[in-house]
Amino acid sequence: MIPNNMRELVAIRDGHRCARCNVSILNQPSSVHHRKPRGMGGTKDPRANDPRNLIRLCGTGTTGCHGWVESSRHEARSTGWLIQSYDGLDLPMITTTGDRIELRIDGTRWESRNQGGEQK
Repeated sequence: MIPNNMRELVAIRDGHRCARCNVSILNQPSSVHHRKPRGMGGTKDPRANDPRNLIRLCGTGTTGCHGWVESSRHEARSTGWLIQSYDGLDLPMITTTGDRIELRIDGTRWESRNQGGEQK
């Protein structure tokens, strides 16, 4: 379970928008996604709720960007939305517009805008 203070930190950090497609998630279905999956039955790993592991996505596990991450796991891994158990939490994510997002341990994020505007 994600502590309420961490949910609030993620919502504020991500500007109440989907981190992947940038759509407003105010009054819309959305979820906090663990980039490094917790596994069946959860985990006792303290990094599970590290701010670098948590992102706000539109949709549920079957709809929106969260649904895309769950159904397109290979591409989600190649763009940083899912990370392997052996990967570090510092891997960046690539948005639908090609922007690069890096999450920091202090709960902030750094974003590099794609100058070409092409979708990746």
